[in-house]
Amino acid sequence: MWRAIEKKNREVVAIKKIYDAFSNEVDAKRTYRELFYLCELVNHPNIMKVLRMYKSLNNKDIYIVAEFIENDLHAVIRANICEDLQRKYIIWQLLKALKVSSY
Repeated sequence: MWRAIEKKNREVVAIKKIYDAFSNEVDAKRTYRELFYLCELVNHPNIMKVLRMYKSLNNKDIYIVAEFIENDLHAVIRANICEDLQRKYIIWQLLKALKVSSY
């Protein structure tokens, strides 16, 4: 993921590049699943919103432009800096997102 600033409205966004998204069946399924869920859950308060998607000129890579979120959950978990209350809140958010996605 990269942090970028849109030229049109000076908005801070995140850009994710999925390299060689459809090179084999496993990667194609994984890419499709990720894009499907991100687009389906676009209005969920606990999931980043996809703003746009672009294919690259080589027709192999996909770029996802999404809202920028300051915190990185993976980094927080690795740093082991969460208190018990924060861990409970993170789990609550994950369960809430799963509940919506299982309809």
